[in-house]
Amino acid sequence: MNLVNRGREWQGFPPSYCIIWQAKDRLSYNCCHTNPVWMPLDLCAKATVKFVSAIDCNLPYLLDEFYVPTLADDMVMVEVSDDNKRAVQQRCDLEHFAAAAWHIVSFRDEYLPYFAAHNDVPIKPQAEGLDIIEVRNRHAKLVEDLKALKETVRGRLKQKEAA
Repeated sequence: MNLVNRGREWQGFPPSYCIIWQAKDRLSYNCCHTNPVWMPLDLCAKATVKFVSAIDCNLPYLLDEFYVPTLADDMVMVEVSDDNKRAVQQRCDLEHFAAAAWHIVSFRDEYLPYFAAHNDVPIKPQAEGLDIIEVRNRHAKLVEDLKALKETVRGRLKQKEAA
C-alpha cells in the first residue's frame, strides 16, 4: 500500500505517512517518524515512557544523532504480514500526504531528518525501475515540498477542527 511507483510508473501517494520507492535493485523505505534506526540497548533502557506513544515516535527526544542501517550493515527493514492485511488501493494528492506526515509528528521540525532518511531493501533486479539516484532526487524534492506545505496543511487541519 505504501509503494509510490512500480518500475517507472507513478502510482500516486499512499494515504499514510510512509512511502516506498521502487528502484531497479532495491526498495527504498521512508517514514517521517518510524525509520528503522539502530539504538543502543542502554539508551532503550533509559527511555522514558510517554503515554500512548511508542519509542519510535519519540526518536528526536532520545537521539541527538541517528543512524539508519544500510545494506552495507547487512540490515534491512522487514514487515511481517499475513494474508489478512489488505493493501489500500486508493491514492491521494501531495497535500493529503503532507497533512498525514506533518500531523503524525505534530508539525515539529525536529523530525525533518527522519523525513529524509532511507532504509533500502534489496530486491531481484528489475528491467523497469528507477535508478537509485533518481529515487534519491525525487525524494529530496518531496521533502522540500513537504517543508513548503507545512503551514498550509496545518491551517487546513485547524479549519477542519473548528468547523
